[in-house]
Amino acid sequence: MDHPTPLPVPASDQLAADGAHSRRRPRKLRSGGGDTSRDGRSTHGPASSQAAASGSAHQKKGSRRSRKKKPEPAAANIANIAETANIAAGRLPPAIYAAYYDASQLAEGFASGQLVRGVFRTSPKSRSDAYVSLDETPSAEAVRRYPLLADCDVGSGNDVYVCGDIDRNRAINGDVVAIRILNKAQSRASYRMHRIGDDRHHDRLRAQRRARLEHMASKLNSDSTSSLGTEADPKPKVPELFGAVVAILCPNDNRCFTGTIATDAPSVVKRHPAYAITLDPETLWFKPLNQALPLMALAASDVPRHLYASKSKRHCTVRLLRWDACAPVPTAGFVSDLGKRGSLDIETRLILEENGVCAEPFSPAVLRCLPQAPWSIPAREIRRRTDLRRACIFTIDPPTARDLDDAVSCETLPNGNVLIGVHIADVSYFVRPGTALDLEARRRATTTYMVQKAIPMLPAMLCENLCSLNPGVNRLAFSVMWEMDPSSATVLSTWFGRTVINSACKLSYDDAQL
Repeated sequence: MDHPTPLPVPASDQLAADGAHSRRRPRKLRSGGGDTSRDGRSTHGPASSQAAASGSAHQKKGSRRSRKKKPEPAAANIANIAETANIAAGRLPPAIYAAYYDASQLAEGFASGQLVRGVFRTSPKSRSDAYVSLDETPSAEAVRRYPLLADCDVGSGNDVYVCGDIDRNRAINGDVVAIRILNKAQSRASYRMHRIGDDRHHDRLRAQRRARLEHMASKLNSDSTSSLGTEADPKPKVPELFGAVVAILCPNDNRCFTGTIATDAPSVVKRHPAYAITLDPETLWFKPLNQALPLMALAASDVPRHLYASKSKRHCTVRLLRWDACAPVPTAGFVSDLGKRGSLDIETRLILEENGVCAEPFSPAVLRCLPQAPWSIPAREIRRRTDLRRACIFTIDPPTARDLDDAVSCETLPNGNVLIGVHIADVSYFVRPGTALDLEARRRATTTYMVQKAIPMLPAMLCENLCSLNPGVNRLAFSVMWEMDPSSATVLSTWFGRTVINSACKLSYDDAQL
C-alpha cells in the first residue's frame, strides 16, 4: 500500500535523528553555533546548526597546531557577526523553533495518521518534561502507524511524552496542540540530548541518599533501620512514545501569569545575540512563580516604574502575547500590580492568578441572562415534571455552605423495599447553551473555595438562591431513584427524570451522623 508523502520534518528533529547514529554523547556547542535554553539544554536553530557544524570541523582541524599560535576566530563566532549584520540590515534573526504547520499540512497529517491532537502540560518539576493527553480517539490509520497510541486513548491515563524546549515548540500548559510521533532514532536522540544529564544527577542523589541511610543504620545498629539502606529507589522510566509539537490548535484562554520583574537580561537571552540586538535596551524580564513557565520579555514603557526601580520585590500579573519562532522567550504585556507578599489578600490573589481562577465580577452580558427577580417556577414547568414536593428530601452540607446543590431522600415502600433518591439542582433550566452565561460558566468550570471566601462559577442569584436547594422552597431538580432490597442492597429498578422538590431541612455533617 502506498503511503502519503511524509510531512515536513523540522530541522531540529533532523539533527536529532542524525545524532542518534553516533555512540558518543552530542558535543556541547559554543554560543552562536548551538544556543542553549534557560536550563542549559541545546536549542539549535536551522541556520545556526550549519554554522556550528562548520565551526566544529574548523576546531578539530586546528587542534593539531601549536598552542602558542593565536587561533583564528571560530566559524560559529563569525556566524554571530553575520547574524548581527543581518539584524542591522533589517533582516529577522534565525529561527530557533520550527515553524508551525499550516492548515493544509495539518489536514493532510490528521488524514494520514501522521498527527494526533491533545492537551499539552509541562511537568512542574522539570521544564524538560512535558506531556500531551489525547482529547480525541486516535484514528485507525494513526494506530496502525504507531501501535503504542492504542494505549493513549482518551481517559487512559497514558500520555505522549514531549522532551525538551525544541520539541515543545512554544506550547504552554492547557494548549490544545497537534503533535507528530517521533521514530525510535529521534526519540533516543531527543532523550539523550535533554534528559540523560538530569537522570545522572538524580542517580547521584539516590546513591547519596542510600549511603546516608546505610550510615545511619550502621550507627543505630538496628535491624529495623538497616533495611532502609538496602532499599533501591525506582529509577525514572523512560517513556515509550515521544512526540513533537507542530502546531497550537487552540491556545489556552488563560495566559495570565504571576511573578516578579527584573532589569537584567537572563542568560538565555545573552546566548542569542542575534535576538538580543533586536530588543529595546530598557526591556524588562518577567520571572513567573511557576517554574514550568519560561521567562518573558516586557516593554518598560508598559510597566509602572516603582515595580522594578524599588529594592523591595513586588509581584505582578502579565499576559503572554506572542512567542515568535526566532525568540528564545515569549513577549508579554503588563496587566496589574499585585503588591508585596505577606498579607492574606495579596497571597490569595497570587494563588488565584497563578492557578487561572477568574475572580472578576460577572459582566453585564452574563447578568442579562438571569431571570427577572422575584422569580418563581412557572406552573407549566411544574406540570412537565415529576412532583416530589411531598417527599422527605433533605440536604447534607457544611454548616457554612450557601450553595446547596444536592439532596437525598429515603422512603420505605409498602412491599418492604426502600426507595433511595439523589436530587441535583437543575441548573440547565437557567443556563442555556451558547449564551454568555454558559460560556462564562465553562471558563470558570467550578466554584473555587478559599479559606476565607468562595469564588462562584455562577452569579449569586443562581448558586445561592434559585439553584440552591434551600429548605422550605420549591426548586427544580434532576433526580435519580433506586428501588433496593434492604437485606442485600440489590438495586431492583432505577428511574431518572426532571423533578420539582421542596427540601424538608438542611443538615450538617454532624447532624447526619447522629
